[in-house]
Amino acid sequence: MNLSKQKVLFVSAAFSLTLLSGCSVLPDHGLDYQSSQASSKKLALPEGSEQPIDKLQIPNESRIASYSEPSEFEAPRAPFVYSQMANIVLSEQESTAVFSVPAPVTTTKRLVLNYLNARYGDEKAVEGEIDCVITTTPRSIREVSTLKRFWSKVTRLPLDTVVWKYALSDDLIAGQTRVSVSVRFKKGEEFEGDWQSPFADLDTGEQALAFWRSLGQNLDTSSVILSERENKELRLYSIWSALNGSLALYLGSGIQAAQLKEKIESNPKLFIDNNGQMLSVVPPEQIAKVGDIVPFSSSLLGEDAQVKWFNVRRKDLDDVTWQEREYPFKLVQQPSGVLLEVDSSAAKHPLLVSYRLLTLLSEK
Repeated sequence: MNLSKQKVLFVSAAFSLTLLSGCSVLPDHGLDYQSSQASSKKLALPEGSEQPIDKLQIPNESRIASYSEPSEFEAPRAPFVYSQMANIVLSEQESTAVFSVPAPVTTTKRLVLNYLNARYGDEKAVEGEIDCVITTTPRSIREVSTLKRFWSKVTRLPLDTVVWKYALSDDLIAGQTRVSVSVRFKKGEEFEGDWQSPFADLDTGEQALAFWRSLGQNLDTSSVILSERENKELRLYSIWSALNGSLALYLGSGIQAAQLKEKIESNPKLFIDNNGQMLSVVPPEQIAKVGDIVPFSSSLLGEDAQVKWFNVRRKDLDDVTWQEREYPFKLVQQPSGVLLEVDSSAAKHPLLVSYRLLTLLSEK
């Protein structure tokens, strides 16, 4: 009995061993494709049949000049990067900024409300609207972080806010709508000062220019209709808007870099470097640079006068005004002509700086 059990165990073990080692016993043809070769025998075509031709079938092939010649690849992009805006004249006054909009009061009012709703989202944007005078709810002057809002609630220290007022009036003689924009700063529940122009502060001035650009883009709908671009009158030295949010100055067609340099040098309010690549409103020797020796001064307690303590070496340009900087510019060739774009991204208020420079450049 024990012998029969041993035979059964031996046969079972041998059978299991044979199954486990089957891959080594049987030949493996899984990698034969690597050494296989195609058959050189060609099929004989019946007599009178046409020889087949392997050819890529392209729709409208007759309209394509050539599809086989190698050429350098060019990434596709939108054909119109810049668009002309409506001619909205902006005049800065002491207590207000006036926008002359070439549209009726009803259209302009709708655009103003659309701008406010788009800017402030789901929050309540308009506090009051009486006789074409729109007043906004108090808003933070600058973007406030969540931590700062939380700290304001804990300490009960109010944030600095600003109220905007848009007064619309019909200019029957010019056939336009005058939009007078003014701001009033608020600290908690108390107002600080009277109504003033938004350009009295750099932050509100940047927002006022964003409003001006929004009006110009939404009024000039033909800028996005390709069929109307060809018959559209292009205004020389007008400010255009770019898709990336910056501004550009339209110079017409055929202008060269040397001609632009002569125009800048003839303007007493603008300066250009020797290489013809940087633009500024002060002479090159007055431009602030990293590494300059500047005095470190502060005011004493209870006094307004500044006291100089010692000299330091400037490490960055964070405390430099936009007038003390220089800005690179470039000429961009478009189907409609040549445009000049100023790179003011290094400034704290790039839209305001770009508008200032292009306005000075557009002066004749």
